[in-house]
Parts: sequence; structure tokens; C-alpha cells
Amino acid sequence: MLKYLIICSLGLILTACGAVTPFEVGQQQYVSGNYIMAAQVFHQHTAWNSDIKYEAMYYEGMCWLNLQSYDKAKTLFTNVIEHSDNRAIKAKAVAAKAEVCLKTGDCDGAITLYRMLLLAGYVEYYPQDEAYKLLQNAAEQCGNTTVLSEFQDRFGVTAPAETPVAVSNLKRVRLETQFSNKTEAATVMKTLKDSGVNSSLVRLSSPQGDTYVVQVGAFSNAANANALAQKLFDLGWRTVIIE
Repeated sequence: MLKYLIICSLGLILTACGAVTPFEVGQQQYVSGNYIMAAQVFHQHTAWNSDIKYEAMYYEGMCWLNLQSYDKAKTLFTNVIEHSDNRAIKAKAVAAKAEVCLKTGDCDGAITLYRMLLLAGYVEYYPQDEAYKLLQNAAEQCGNTTVLSEFQDRFGVTAPAETPVAVSNLKRVRLETQFSNKTEAATVMKTLKDSGVNSSLVRLSSPQGDTYVVQVGAFSNAANANALAQKLFDLGWRTVIIE
């Protein structure tokens, strides 16, 4: 009888293991905007210690954020921040949790987290100009712009001078994610193409090495840039507009 129980238990374990949906399926569902299904897939990958446990937890949180289930999202992001050793994922979770705080009226929480992105050694893992813009937006929305003064030396002295005057007013719509691997960026570009969105690859160089971003458009008209950003958001992509 004991042998029979062991065999049955082993069978159940193997069946359960075999039923785990591949992580990539969750990514595909997320990109397609099927956030409930994507969350279910990602949740399967947070049940044990693995290399992608906290990455899956972050993406599950993003599903709930898009579904406006802010308490669930905040709990997941907090777990990533407190327990993950992957600072790249942790940095994304800090930004995502700050967004939740801002959406739920927790101005102090949002500002504290955006400051963390700028002060807690995430310079190699999260674009600092973007982190500052997020802090600036939160500070203006919350009526607390004095918090920006501590970053004036880094961000408030001069405007970027990397583009010619003739095109300085362009609004470049780019995916939020930066890729260290060119092949990964190319895969995302193909997925966008399948959704009817053309894109181009932009290489960003820094002392830490090259990264790649996917640009989906450049406009002189802010309304057109915002419209494209909204279209991509509806498709499940988070974007930033670079001026």
C-alpha cells in the first residue's frame, strides 16, 4: 500500500510539473493584453526558487497593475524589492510600485521610491534621466517640487544637446524596456511588426556597455506621439516619450 501511495504521489508530482506553462507563453499573453491569463502563467513560476522567480513575480505584478488591481500589484512589487538579488528586476519593481503609489494617491510613497531609483545605486540598471522625469512628474502632480532641488546638479542645469536644433522638438516614442542583448530587441521588433507596428533599433552607449531600445515613432506633434503611446499601451507595451 505504501509503495502504491508513493507511486501515485510521484505521478501527481510529475503531472503537476508537466502542467506548468512555459514562461514565454506568459510573455506572449502579456504582450497581447491577455493580462488575466498572463498573470496565471507568471504565478506558476513564482512557486519555487528559480532564476526567473522574481522576474515572473514582477511581470505578474504588471498584469495586475494593468488590470487596476493595485493591492495585488503592490504586494508583488514589494516582494521583488525586498527579496530579489537581481537589481535590474528590482529597479523595475521600484518604478512600478511607485506608479501604483501615485495612482492610489500615496504621493509620499511614490516620491520616496522614485528617489530610490536615483540614490540607491541603480544607475547601471535603470535610465537615470527617465527616473528623474518620473520623479519630476510625481513631484508636480503631488505639489511637492522642492524635492527636485537635490537633483539640480545632475538634471536641472542644462537641456540635452545631443540633437540638432532643427529636430530638437521631436517626440520619440520608445519602448520602456532596454535590452542588453540585440537579439532580444530584434525579437520584440518582430512581435511589434506582427501587430502592425513598425519600429527601429537604437543603440545607447555608456561606460558600462551598449544597450538597445526599440523606437516606434518620432513626431513633431505631441498629440501624435501620445496617440501612438496609447496604442502601444493598449497592446500591452509600456513606452516612454523622449524629447
